Amino acid sequence: MVCAQNSWCRLKGIKVGRDSPSITHLLFTDYLLLFGKATVREASILDDCLSEYMAWSGQKVNRAKSSVHFSKNLRGQPLVAIMDHLQLRKLPSKAKHLGLPLIIPRSKGEAAVEIKEKFLKKITGWKAKILSQAGRTMMIKAVAGAIPSYFLGYYAMPNAWCKDLDRFLKNFLWGYKVKKPRNLSLKGWKSICLPKCGGLGIRLFSDINTALVSKLAWFMISQKERLWVRVLGGKYLRGKSVMEAGVSVGDLWIWRSIVKY
Repeated sequence: MVCAQNSWCRLKGIKVGRDSPSITHLLFTDYLLLFGKATVREASILDDCLSEYMAWSGQKVNRAKSSVHFSKNLRGQPLVAIMDHLQLRKLPSKAKHLGLPLIIPRSKGEAAVEIKEKFLKKITGWKAKILSQAGRTMMIKAVAGAIPSYFLGYYAMPNAWCKDLDRFLKNFLWGYKVKKPRNLSLKGWKSICLPKCGGLGIRLFSDINTALVSKLAWFMISQKERLWVRVLGGKYLRGKSVMEAGVSVGDLWIWRSIVKY
């Protein structure tokens, strides 16, 4: 229904760049994201699509768990009119889903601090003293390393931030207080982070970051049919290859990360 409205030019969706495809909807498991121009007319069209779907399927939209997000340039009466028409609340700027922020701040520092605090909260809750070193190693590899993996996979994080997370894990491994700045270690952390033939197989966060973001660059070269590749390519490439692309002030964080690696 949404695609039909878009093909009839009644629903415009959103475009990240002039040559990027128009996006009207995204699906993730049982979650649905709908996009449109910030007008009461397009809001009404989206609402009609949802009403028709509910009539066909017997399912119902949970408006208490749904919300609407606007561009920062929209304010005042148009914003209120759309929310009133849809009977939805405005999405909070720091809203989270499955523990991850739905809106990524433009400030690297703000995003990095929030992830670091979540990481610290997790590992400080573990009782390092009652675990053997093998147990602490397993906790690091199975749990701690996965906490910041979402951001490490999409954004080039500051090097100092990666080193801080490495230090927290090093202190936990040796049974020290996690936030303590300096401790006596029996073996260098970089040698511990070597493969199992010479180390424990724990990976440095900077290496994880480089590998995962480089994978995005490879996808942009080899899998051009993907939606996100077409969106970013339409905005930044414009006929050029990723290897020829550059960055400028105001570019998205994810794009600057891809070009960096």
